[in-house]
Amino acid sequence: MSNLVEHIEAICGSITKGWDSDPDGNAVPFQVVLLERGPIPGTQTVSTLGLSDIELISPVSGKTIRQELVMLFRSDFGVHNLPALVQQVALERIEQHRALLRGDVIGPRDKLVCGSSMTALYVAIPAYFPDSFHSCKREDGEDVVFAWLVPITTEEAHFVHKRGWQALETNLEERDPDLLDFKRPSMMT
Repeated sequence: MSNLVEHIEAICGSITKGWDSDPDGNAVPFQVVLLERGPIPGTQTVSTLGLSDIELISPVSGKTIRQELVMLFRSDFGVHNLPALVQQVALERIEQHRALLRGDVIGPRDKLVCGSSMTALYVAIPAYFPDSFHSCKREDGEDVVFAWLVPITTEEAHFVHKRGWQALETNLEERDPDLLDFKRPSMMT
């Protein structure tokens, strides 16, 4: 796992905190880590670490995927419950034996964090990260890919379900919303 740690810390700085149990104190088969920064000044990163030890299956190709999940937030916003949220998504992946693919939507559910208008997560390539971050090799030579969990509103989640992920990404490119703002208005209003 040292290659993975080095890969993540090269972009996001040192791990400052980690969790390896759920809110009830039960051990989970991976960690969720908080890193001191993100790829953009004034941001921090939450990432799984070790989820890629578990083989997940692509629902499209049936191929095995080794995957880690990342989420970005503004440092001045605070970490809130984001590590628990990332952990929950990763545990669901393990339970379903299913990898997340670009364009997948998780939710909508309740508000992701208190006071936020975001109720769902959109799975994207880690576009705010350098291209070199998108994947890495494990010590055994297998590829690990990173999926970026982007907070979105209920309206945006419904938009993806109706029009497809390409339409959402076109909207993102045209409107260029602040994807790190958990209180931003929906692009669909």
